Amino acid sequence: MIKIKVCAGSHCVLKGSVDMLEYLQNDDYLTDKISIEDTVCIHHHCEEDNSPIMEIDEVILRKATLEKVYQIIQEKLNDE
Repeated sequence: MIKIKVCAGSHCVLKGSVDMLEYLQNDDYLTDKISIEDTVCIHHHCEEDNSPIMEIDEVILRKATLEKVYQIIQEKLNDE
């Protein structure tokens, strides 16, 4: 199971983190492959220039996009 943390702090929300969280939660393909948690700020990485921030199995993803998130998820699934 791939663990994903999505920052729900103000900078990240303004740049779409909650939208990405909802999209991932509603992806039927990923339902049994990922666990998603929202959190306020991920360590010291949460700055406006880095937003939105996600953590995928302890890998910090700055300026996250759905494309980048799916790429990392697929790489991790291929490694399992």
